[in-house]
Amino acid sequence: IVGFLVNLDVGPLGILIIILTTYIALGTFLEGLAMLVLTLHIVFPVIIELGLDPIWFGVVVVIVL
Repeated sequence: IVGFLVNLDVGPLGILIIILTTYIALGTFLEGLAMLVLTLHIVFPVIIELGLDPIWFGVVVVIVL
């Protein structure tokens, strides 16, 4: 999954929008902590591979939740 997301031709901002849209969709079924526990081990390597700051990503995710 990580390799697929990193190799998309949408750029880092597009992948970030895909991830945040996924969090919004999951938010209709799960609470915030459950979403983070289920998805962070998949999403975090993608963020690191794209060169985004993990602290910045964490702040954005908390705002979206």
